[in-house]
Amino acid sequence: MGTAAGSVQWRADGGFSFTTTDNVLLPRIAWKDSQARGERTMSVSRGALFPLVRGNNVAFRATRRTVEAPGGKATEIAESWQCRVDGTARVGTPAGDFDTFRVDCTVSTVPASNVLTRTFYYAPTIGYYVRREDRTGSGNPRTITLTGYTTAEPSLTPQAARSRDAARRTALETLASGQAQTWQDSASGSSGTVSPISTERSPKYGWCRTYQETVEANAHRYRVERIACRAGGTWQTMSS
Repeated sequence: MGTAAGSVQWRADGGFSFTTTDNVLLPRIAWKDSQARGERTMSVSRGALFPLVRGNNVAFRATRRTVEAPGGKATEIAESWQCRVDGTARVGTPAGDFDTFRVDCTVSTVPASNVLTRTFYYAPTIGYYVRREDRTGSGNPRTITLTGYTTAEPSLTPQAARSRDAARRTALETLASGQAQTWQDSASGSSGTVSPISTERSPKYGWCRTYQETVEANAHRYRVERIACRAGGTWQTMSS
């Protein structure tokens, strides 16, 4: 539905709406429907787990407060979350096949209830998870699978996308800030440039670079600016 100050507003079926941070691997921070409304406060960094590398983990506490409507009973529950990047997987969906990071989270609560296990399969190419599996206790998992998506990214042929990725890696690895790496795919007519803007060392993520890209494809010109960090020997664009 919209974005504002690092948050994203969503609408689901049946009049249900909710709000998340811009880190889609963290739980909702607010929600409401005709029966209740709720909010969650969390002691965790918005960039938790990113850049995704096997073994990255985070543990944090949250408080979930729900109020029945209209003006009904309020319930408050304390949560303990533990999330870990457990590996990679190739995942097939109706929207296509994706190389993903598997992120496993467990949630215990006070008052105690069945432990929730939540597994994300996050695809860096689209900046979102393509499958999520929730299991409560020993029950059967509830699965959400991506069926389609759109992005602000240009639509490129596989060869053009490979040329763009190669130019991005070369620019981030070898160029000084202000220099540009160009790429071109003669078959599709697509082309672009990648220019590092600045470099800094993060205590948490290591070396990170802000970079700018221009892409010309399908009679349109695109310009994007992002941050990438060198994690696990490769440059990985941050989710934000």
